[in-house]
Amino acid sequence: MDKQALLGRVKALWPDAITLRPDGGQDALNNVYWPIEKKLEGKGNEWIALSAWAFHQALWDLAKAKVGLGRAALRPAEVTLESFDQWMRKNLSDETWAQLRHEYDETLD
Repeated sequence: MDKQALLGRVKALWPDAITLRPDGGQDALNNVYWPIEKKLEGKGNEWIALSAWAFHQALWDLAKAKVGLGRAALRPAEVTLESFDQWMRKNLSDETWAQLRHEYDETLD
């Protein structure tokens, strides 16, 4: 699995920047993510759907850090492969993804 390519495909679904409110970024992120999720529904590509969710989770981590520092601009391009990979692995640990786990990384069982 080319994790960098997967990350690139998912990043392309998001706008260049998202404005966060001082009280948090959850609503701003969800308002972008929900239409992405709806667009991906029924397309038959489980990898992109799972990746979109993992990317959303990585963005949420980044948003919390930015809000904590008083920053209002969130740039999806700032999500690192390491952060994305961490969320992919966490999500793949759920038994519903057991068949795909090994495809993502041979070391996962």
